[in-house]
Order: sequence, then C-alpha cells, then structure tokens
Amino acid sequence: MLLEAIKALKIDPAQSIMVGDKIEDLKAGIGAKVKTNILVRTGKPITEEGENLADYVLDSIADLPRIAKRLIK
Repeated sequence: MLLEAIKALKIDPAQSIMVGDKIEDLKAGIGAKVKTNILVRTGKPITEEGENLADYVLDSIADLPRIAKRLIK
C-alpha cells in the first residue's frame, strides 16, 4: 500500500518521512526506502527492535514539527 501511494502521488521517498506507532510501520518505510523513519509512542508497546529501526523515537506526535524543521534544513 505504501509503495502504491508513493507511485500514485509521485513521492520521492529519499526526501520523505514515515511516521508510525509500530514496528510494521518502520519496516514499511525502510522497505520503501523512505529517508527518515519516526516511531511515536502512542501507548502501544515499543520494542527495542522498534527503537533500533527508528531514526527518531518521539513521546508524542506533537513533537513531530520540531523534528521536521531540523530535517528540512
């Protein structure tokens, strides 16, 4: 589904950010060659593997704008 969206919307994954709350989201982003993969703590269990796969781990989605500003520079 992610690859279909990338193709249909003409998204450059090398300049994109994947945000998710579980390890499957990160694996999808990595598989699609998304540049930055961010894991957000939403109350779901976060595994050490998930933390290792993520480029960033956020306590809240509200922290995303701060990280995105740094990434856009």
